[in-house]
Amino acid sequence: MKVTVLGAGEQGHVLTYWMARHPQVTEVIVADWNKERADEVAARVGANKAKAAQVDARDVEQTAALAEGSRLIINAVMPEWCHYVMQAALKTKAHYQDMSTGISGALVDEVAKQLALDEP
Repeated sequence: MKVTVLGAGEQGHVLTYWMARHPQVTEVIVADWNKERADEVAARVGANKAKAAQVDARDVEQTAALAEGSRLIINAVMPEWCHYVMQAALKTKAHYQDMSTGISGALVDEVAKQLALDEP
């Protein structure tokens, strides 16, 4: 099973570590806007299953193309970008795990954008 982890920060680092060690996971794509950071995470904890990529998670088409074939997209980027990543997951028909949604302040609008993606 192919898994895409978006975000190579602290959460992405840990998620890549655990996904790369899961026996059913055959490939992990760890992607970040900072390719050097993604390279470092893939090399350090990827257990020879991880590949690094550069992506702007706000770009739905680019993110969907990167994640094509993934059964799971794990989103560890900024909460303000969650609805973009969710749209990419819907395009690729991948399962979606979000690490950073909130419901207070400015994030109320972001949650509303995510909920609006639900088909009636």
